[in-house]
Amino acid sequence: MLRSKATACAALAFAVLLVSGCASAKGSVRQSGPLVDSASVALLTQKEVRGKFGPSYSDNPFLIRMGTISGQPYDFIDASLSIVTDSDADVEILDAKVVDKDGKTRAWLYDRDTFVKIITDLSNPDDLGSISRRQNAANWYYLPSRSLTLKHGKYEYMLVFLGKHPVPEDLEAYVRLSVNGGPDQEFNLPVPNAQ
Repeated sequence: MLRSKATACAALAFAVLLVSGCASAKGSVRQSGPLVDSASVALLTQKEVRGKFGPSYSDNPFLIRMGTISGQPYDFIDASLSIVTDSDADVEILDAKVVDKDGKTRAWLYDRDTFVKIITDLSNPDDLGSISRRQNAANWYYLPSRSLTLKHGKYEYMLVFLGKHPVPEDLEAYVRLSVNGGPDQEFNLPVPNAQ
């Protein structure tokens, strides 16, 4: 009897930790002191994406699936957007794309609903469990909209640029955003040639 109570308490403690970890991963992380307002964009390697969201395609929506017959229709260029705000902030993504050395757009950023539809269409239709896990992760971590109203805290969202496979080499990711109507912030990030 004592052993079953101890097991039940341990399971409850684990569930509380799991739920609190999920809650802080999506939204803001509250801090008692003032925060320094900032916005940043960073490209993520495949290793980083696997480390953050799981090594398996069946769970990780930010990995592309190779078709056995048709091959790989798209290349994913993964990035993260981090926002820190000490008070409420209105954030707007004004432009986001991946361009080649001639300035031609080679990969586009889609809204969350379109991204979820694309990864669902690319999924194995017979594996409903995988489709559900990938959709849930995308809905949880992907940028919800190009216009956001955020409260005090730290936020991190995934951005995925999709380009027709194979994307050429020597690409640059470009993101321009505005916070609270202030001056535009621009990010130019060289995309590594190794896929």
